[in-house]
Amino acid sequence: MKRIFLAPFFLLLLSVSLTADDYSNEIKMLAQDKKKIADIEKRLSVEEKDCLEQPQNLAIEVVRELQIYCDTRESLKNRLPHLKELLAGYEERLAEFNRECGKKGGEPALCENSEIALLKSADELNGERENFDKDLELLDSSAKRAKQINEEKNDIARRDFDQNIGDNLRAKKSLISATQDSLKRDEKLFKLSRSQTVSAKNSSATAKTSAEALLLNLDTLLKMNAELFTFTQTMRKKVDQADLLCIKKHDAEKCQAVEKEMETLFAAANEKLDQYKSEKSKSGSLEDDLHRDLLKDIAAKTENAKQTMISYIRSLEEQNGHLKQRLSTSSNDIEVVKSRNNRQLLKTYTGLVDKMKELEQQSAGFIAFFKEANQRIDAFNSKCTSERSELSAECRIEGDKIVSEVNQTMENVSKYAADFNKLNKDLNDFAKKFN
Repeated sequence: MKRIFLAPFFLLLLSVSLTADDYSNEIKMLAQDKKKIADIEKRLSVEEKDCLEQPQNLAIEVVRELQIYCDTRESLKNRLPHLKELLAGYEERLAEFNRECGKKGGEPALCENSEIALLKSADELNGERENFDKDLELLDSSAKRAKQINEEKNDIARRDFDQNIGDNLRAKKSLISATQDSLKRDEKLFKLSRSQTVSAKNSSATAKTSAEALLLNLDTLLKMNAELFTFTQTMRKKVDQADLLCIKKHDAEKCQAVEKEMETLFAAANEKLDQYKSEKSKSGSLEDDLHRDLLKDIAAKTENAKQTMISYIRSLEEQNGHLKQRLSTSSNDIEVVKSRNNRQLLKTYTGLVDKMKELEQQSAGFIAFFKEANQRIDAFNSKCTSERSELSAECRIEGDKIVSEVNQTMENVSKYAADFNKLNKDLNDFAKKFN
């Protein structure tokens, strides 16, 4: 809105006499008034865009002041022709008065009539000028008020905008941080699950197939996880860019563009997350399959170990009893051997007695171990396999450890059995020599 100002008209308070200087000064002032009116007319001739089409999204207070401005502007345009007409009339009355009364000796009656006409013209001109000045003042004040109110409203709107978009950006940053934290946790779990699943490939053929399927799924998830984390980094940079353009720089055009880019990124991220969640859900199903296969596998292993140990215990108890019986008579047997006065025979027999003691202790230790291992298997089955639909990694490790210890002990029992058979052979050979 253009600021328009018209200075007051300078009208001389005339008397019945008019000097040449008075007339000249009044003519100059009239010329100045004409120029000011011409300037105002020129300015008012330019169409005011805000009056032709009201701007959108203006506060009601601004619209009210703008309407006053536009109405006043129209009033001024309507007053101009009459004001110009009154000004021309006054100029004509002034020239007439100057002719009639400008010098001494004029006809008094004519001079008086001319003065009356001039004063009437001046009065009409001043009245219209006052109304015109009031419109000019109202035009200026309404323009100022509209501008001031609009700036105040814009400041409030900007603060509200900054607050709203700031809240939105902070929420987006918080969401990105939460997503990244979740991705980091997932990555650790996937890597742990992968390391545990690799060892499961050494199980039964069925469990091996399930493990391979889960490993393929975990590799896919780890790749998707890394890609998603990189994507969230891009999202974070875009949010920072929006903060710079929208809040710090208040660049409306670039702000709108970066907001669209930001929303596009978040929409793409949601699609990627949906795919990621779908693959995670698949992972859970594959883990259940593997756990069931491992459950069957470890249950079969522990049951086989249990039955084997029961068989071993019976044999070992029989052998241990035989050794105890032989050792119970060994003192008398040594005295009999001594009676032969054969040092070599005595040395050989005492060596056999020492071996019997060693094997008796070994067999007693194996019996104790197998009985304790059977109790551990019963406790393991109660905790990890009975009425369970899945096998935890901890249970699988524990079950494998029990079976491994049993298998290792069975290898030691095989060495013991060989020593026990050799002892029996050596005892038979000694009996032959002794006889």
